[in-house]
Amino acid sequence: MITTEQKQIGEWHYETTQLGSKDGRRLLVRLYKLLGPAAAEFLAGLEDKDGGKGGAQIRNLGDVKTDAIADAVTELAARITEDELDHVVDTLAKKTRVSQNGTSGWQPLVEQSEMIWAGNYTEMFKWLAFALGVNYSGFTGGLGNLSAFVSQAAQGSQSKSPNQSTGTPTG
Repeated sequence: MITTEQKQIGEWHYETTQLGSKDGRRLLVRLYKLLGPAAAEFLAGLEDKDGGKGGAQIRNLGDVKTDAIADAVTELAARITEDELDHVVDTLAKKTRVSQNGTSGWQPLVEQSEMIWAGNYTEMFKWLAFALGVNYSGFTGGLGNLSAFVSQAAQGSQSKSPNQSTGTPTG
C-alpha cells in the first residue's frame, strides 16, 4: 500500500508519497550503487564498545570516529555526480508537495524547489533524508544504525518536528 507522510522542515511542510514499486526499485538500485560503497566504508570504520568492528550503536555524531566519516564521505564524493544527485532529488520531488502552513496551499515541490532551496542546501538534504525514509525505512534492515546516523546528521540539533504519518493510502 502506498502511504503519504508529512514533516515540517524549517518554514515549510513537506508531504511525501511513496514511489510506486517500479520507480522505487529503480531508484533503490541507483542508491545502492551510489551509497553502498560509502556505507560499507562507514560501517567498516565503526568500533563497538567491546572493540569489535561494525557493531556500534550510533546514538549521536560524537559516537562516530572522524576517520570513519571521512572515509565514507571520500567514497561518496568519488561516486556522486551532478546527474545522479539530480536524478534522486527529482524522482522524489515528483512525489512531494509543500505548504508554508501545512494545512492549505499545497504545491508540487518540483515547482517550488528553486525558491525554497536557493542557498538552503541543508534543508534540501533534510528533506531528502525524510523522503528516502518514507520510501525505504521498512527496507533498511541491517543498515538501521547507518540510517539513524544519516537521519540525525541531516536533521541536526535544530529540527524538533516529529515525523507524522497521515496514514492516507494514495493508490
